[in-house]
Amino acid sequence: MSLFYRNLIANSFILILFLSASGVFIHHIYQKDTEDFLSKQLKDNLYALLASAKENEQGNIKMPRQLPNPELNRPGSQILASVIMKKAKEQSPYRWFSLSYKNQSSLINKQKQNLFYDDKNTAGDYIFNNHPENFKQLSLNISWENYQQIEQQYTFRILISRNDIDNKLDNFEQKLKFWLGTTGVILYVIQLLLLYWGLYPLKQASLEIEKIQTGEITELDTNYPKEISLLTININKLINYSNGQLKRYRNSLGDLSHSLKTPLAVIQGYLDNNNSTHSSNEQREIQEQINNINNKIQYHLQRASIASDKPLLVKTNIFPLIQKTLNALNKVYFDKDIQVKYEQTQKNVYCHLDEADALELIGNLLDNAFKYALSSVQISIQAESDNSTHLIINLCNDTDTVKEIPVKQILERGKRLDEHTEGQGIGLYLVADIVRSYQGELDISNEDKQVCIKVKLPGNIYL
Repeated sequence: MSLFYRNLIANSFILILFLSASGVFIHHIYQKDTEDFLSKQLKDNLYALLASAKENEQGNIKMPRQLPNPELNRPGSQILASVIMKKAKEQSPYRWFSLSYKNQSSLINKQKQNLFYDDKNTAGDYIFNNHPENFKQLSLNISWENYQQIEQQYTFRILISRNDIDNKLDNFEQKLKFWLGTTGVILYVIQLLLLYWGLYPLKQASLEIEKIQTGEITELDTNYPKEISLLTININKLINYSNGQLKRYRNSLGDLSHSLKTPLAVIQGYLDNNNSTHSSNEQREIQEQINNINNKIQYHLQRASIASDKPLLVKTNIFPLIQKTLNALNKVYFDKDIQVKYEQTQKNVYCHLDEADALELIGNLLDNAFKYALSSVQISIQAESDNSTHLIINLCNDTDTVKEIPVKQILERGKRLDEHTEGQGIGLYLVADIVRSYQGELDISNEDKQVCIKVKLPGNIYL
């Protein structure tokens, strides 16, 4: 998973967690404030009810018909009030209900008949509880001492409907969800932009590395943020060091081969001019060793020309290389009259190989095919699949020299399909070495009297 998506997932998780916690916290605070406001309303109405209480001639509490709060005087109102006296043996208890009890639900009216003095609570304690009909209730027990110095016990009750409060809470919850969701979307978009902006230098460095691999540029730009500028500088140093090492390696091999060729030429000339000094067996042995040394020098020179150890690849058009090689081989093997069938729909076929490596690979493949072919050679080049980054080169020639291909054996240095055919046995070995160095694939098969070599290489077909 890329750094962009890792950061996006982590930041999104934190954003969702933060917004969810914020929503729960804000809703809890608002709900608590609303409940506190409702409790204050209950107390205010209770104090107003206590202030309205009067004493009659018998020394009992008597509530006025009209109260200061008009809601308590309106039938069907959302505020209810009651005063219940504790029952005494010598008299029936006093029961008073506000006019707002009229036109209430049947459950309210039924419970109205069952309201009595609350013996469970201590006088002076404010008792809040919820009523079944979605009312919040406040009860207060008091001791009333009349003018006869007789204490009487009363329960004052105030009920306020929760409908308005619940509607406000629902509306607030909907608005809270909307604004938190809108905020989340905005923050998510800002987060995407910030992530893209923050990680853009890494993406740019990655694109430049791809351009280096395709040969479009030779080094990375150093104009990067300081956090990754050291990385790009070190990559450039590694590129220069790798190129220098490869160049020194090739030069050293070239110098070595050049220094050996002169002494070998002298020895060869000495043998040619002094045939009588050595016996025929000795001359044959010396000549064989000289040939072996020449073959090894030639092999290592060819091996040194392979640029596959170079980590930065170029883009090479293989169409002209194939045409050039075919023209040369048609002249070399003109007596065999080889018929070549070349299938390639586009001329812009590029492989991500150094041009020297590509020429070495194609030259050895075609030379091997011409050498062992009876009358025809078939070549086809195609992309592995749509949007693929690999090419498939198929090369087939008709033959009757082998029935089963010992693939492992013929890919070894010095091994050949036909020992009677002229050659050093290093062509296919070099091909396999190049393919392996570029992380490609090589397959050899023999079907219907045809030897087919299939090579898979990194590359593209450009329309």
